[in-house]
Amino acid sequence: MQRADLSPREEADALAVLVRERGWSTREVAGAIHRSQALVSKRLRVFEDQMLAPAVLAGQITISAAEELLSVPQEQRYDLLARAIDGGWDFPALRAAIRQRFDSNQTAKGRRRGLSRRVMELRQELRNLHLGDLSERDRTELRGLFNELAMLARAEPTTTRKRVFPPLPAANDRRKRASSG
Repeated sequence: MQRADLSPREEADALAVLVRERGWSTREVAGAIHRSQALVSKRLRVFEDQMLAPAVLAGQITISAAEELLSVPQEQRYDLLARAIDGGWDFPALRAAIRQRFDSNQTAKGRRRGLSRRVMELRQELRNLHLGDLSERDRTELRGLFNELAMLARAEPTTTRKRVFPPLPAANDRRKRASSG
């Protein structure tokens, strides 16, 4: 896995050996090959996918294009895969098609762009924290955030739009409460 010139087939075989035969976690594999856990996880998912893996191994699409297709709902993934192969799309063309199709749908539903990215950034930041780095206020804020996230995770999806969390008080309101309390 350290070689820069691994073919997709060699990479798939090496990952399979480490994960399946040796029983390593994706975190252990990532540490051993000096790559991110997210990259290892994506690669494994690509090589386990019954449509993406053969397309990558046959050289019909690149591994990065296949990873991009993982973000597409499965029922629409294979339509885009077929269009990409038939059209000879490169990675930027595939990414543009995915964004055109799905970003406009998400924005139309009212979801802010980049939520997944921001969640991943927060996860990474939290992983890098040490307990000694946190003030009592930080801990209180984190407890509140975790409670709200737990409520969100338990919430049943509805067809009507409903606020999950109440709006935060304005900055001036928070300062007034802090100075009076």
